[in-house]
Order: sequence, then structure tokens, then C-alpha cells
Amino acid sequence: MSKLLFCGAVRTLVVVAVSFMCTAVAGSIVEAQVLDAPVCPAGGYIGRGPDPTKIAQDGCQKALDLFQYLAPQLALSLTGGNATSRSGGTIGKPGRVAIGVRATLVRGALPQATGVPLTPYGAQRSMFETRTQVFAIPNADLAVGLFNGFQVGPVRTAMVDALASATYIPEFQIGDVSITTSGSAFKFGLGARLGIVQETSRIPGVAATIVRRGLPIMGVDVGAGLDTLHLRDLSFSTTAWRLVLTKRLGFIQVMTGAGIDKYNTRSVIEATVAYRPDVSTDGFVPLAVTQTLKRTNVFVDLEILRVVSISVGRSSGGEIRTFNQVNGPRADDPRMYSTAAFSYHFGR
Repeated sequence: MSKLLFCGAVRTLVVVAVSFMCTAVAGSIVEAQVLDAPVCPAGGYIGRGPDPTKIAQDGCQKALDLFQYLAPQLALSLTGGNATSRSGGTIGKPGRVAIGVRATLVRGALPQATGVPLTPYGAQRSMFETRTQVFAIPNADLAVGLFNGFQVGPVRTAMVDALASATYIPEFQIGDVSITTSGSAFKFGLGARLGIVQETSRIPGVAATIVRRGLPIMGVDVGAGLDTLHLRDLSFSTTAWRLVLTKRLGFIQVMTGAGIDKYNTRSVIEATVAYRPDVSTDGFVPLAVTQTLKRTNVFVDLEILRVVSISVGRSSGGEIRTFNQVNGPRADDPRMYSTAAFSYHFGR
């Protein structure tokens, strides 16, 4: 089931991968909800027949809009909630370790490309239907105490933990979608946590974290009718900053936090275009592309018996411009998520 969910998300992501061809001319997409005109280059006509650059413009613009719609949802499944599955403050003391697994469930919306044809006469504004889609990617977490800090009056400060994570994506093929990994199927992340104030019976704990996560480098091929889209060397990474406040109440620890998430995507786009009458079908020249997006993140977490933690949160921020539209939530609407985690702590 997890493969089917991930494949559905990736299939749409790759179908929209051509979007990156116009990233260079699109600029920063953070100002308005709807574009008055397409940002992909129009090209020109060849004689009286359709021009492949016109086909590329419509496909590029639709792909760009769909990618912008999906990117915040996919990235949130990596960054939602606390930095690790241990929701308490820093471990601090050397020799103490916390390990855990967790999954962030994002209730998103998946645009449907079926029934939205490409035209050979330039970008045309279209309406995409959406269906509810849950995005979920499992992570393994590790926290190791490095430094127990200093005692300053009634509180301890400057505790330091090292953080690490691992994400796994298998190779598989379902229908017309083929996913392969380049090198390892695992992607490892690193981070750190600084204990600003250690929790006491009267004072809540305060900690700051930074964690960088990502997905394994992938190659994705998607059949689009007689055509095929190729997404080579796909590198998807996130960086999450958090400021966290914690307080233990008996066997329950309550935590609330806020921060900023930064999403970075890099890839090389190719396309194999089938023959069309009066249209050159030599395909597209491979193009290296990038995209960056920032969102704010707030959450509340409950940790029970230092083993199970459950959190709910909200990701929001910025405005995403699109030329095409969707019959559903806007691309820049806030997204709610929930996270379930299991952890084990050991050491002196």
C-alpha cells in the first residue's frame, strides 16, 4: 500500500517534471495566486502545422503549475513535526541514546491529469480536478547525547545532541511508472539539537534544532500515452529549523514548537516524444533544473511513557502563482498533518 501511495505521488510529480524547463524564466513564485499570462516561452509556428515549441509551452506551463501544487505536500511528509521521534528536550549527557521510527501523514490533494489534453498552439488555461491523497514516508531517527551543558543558577543550559535520520525508497514498477535508485536506496540525514534551558519541575525546557533530510537519488520514467517523460538524478532534500518548548506532566510530556522548512529539488529533465504529423519529434535537450521553497511549521506533540508520541501540526506560508487552476484547495493553502512515532531510550 505504501508503494502505491508513493507511486501515485511520484507519477504525478514526474508527469509534471517538464515544469523545470521553465523554472529559469518563471523566477520566484511567491507573489500572487493566479498568473495573467504563462511564464513558459511561446516559441513560434512552423509553416501552417503545429510547432513542437508550442506543444512544449502548454506542457511546460501545466507541468510547472502541477509541480508547484505538489511540492509543499511531498516535502511536508519529511519535515512535519519535531526534529526526531523523541519529543522531549535534549539528551545532553554523553552515553545516552534515543532511537525511533516515525511517519508523517499529510492529507493532501492530488491533481488529475486525465482529461486535460495538451494543445499544439501554446499554453491554454485549464482546470484540474483533484482527489484526496495521503502522503506518507517513514523515517528512522537517532539522537546521541554529546555535551551535558553548564549549570547557571537554577537551570542547566548549552546541552548538545547529535541527530541522524534514514529514509528508504525501494525500486519498483507499477503500471507505466518505473522507479529506480542511483546507488543506495537509503538517504541519511544529519542535524543537531541545542538545549537552551533544561526542563525543571517549575521551568519548561527550551531547545533549538536543525535537521537536513532527503530522499535517495532516483531515476523515474513515466509513460504519457506514446510519449515518455524522464526525470534523471532527482535529488529531493529538506532543511528544518525548530524552536521547541517542553513540559512533563506525570507520564505525559507536552511539547509545542515552531520553525521554518526549506525544500530543495534538483534534477535533469528529458522527454521522448512520439511521432506526430507535421511536428518535429526529436525530443528535448536534457536540462538541469532546481527549485527552492520555504514554509513555516507549527505543531503540538504528546509523548507518552517516553515511548509513543503523537503530534498534529500545520504548514503554511507564501503565495504560489499558477496559470492553470485546480478544483480543490489552492497550492499555497495551509496543510494539516499528523505524526506517529515510537522511540526507545537507553544509556547512563
